[in-house]
Amino acid sequence: MNIPGMEQLLQQAQEFARRLEQSRAEFAGRTFPASAGGGMVKAVVDGAGRLRDLQIEQQLLSEGDRDMLQDLVLAAVNSALAEFRRARAEQLGGLGGGLLPPGLDWLLGQGG
Repeated sequence: MNIPGMEQLLQQAQEFARRLEQSRAEFAGRTFPASAGGGMVKAVVDGAGRLRDLQIEQQLLSEGDRDMLQDLVLAAVNSALAEFRRARAEQLGGLGGGLLPPGLDWLLGQGG
């Protein structure tokens, strides 16, 4: 049985899969740094969304304010993760590029 447009749809799906894989590979090598407390705490998240580095200035450790240190670590890590999510959404949103029919943007985590 030959469904009209099926071959074109399959080609579009293959192109989308290729572009998605290429985009994932490029994104994996990126890093997303952030800081808190005027740079006293720095966090780096990688392209897979994993925390890769956390640096705390010695001065914060010497001050002994545990609550402040915890707040700054959370702020730096959450900021790095937010930047990662923003960049990922931006990248995935651009992948549609007309390959997905209207209304299917949700497949990329975009749209409604």
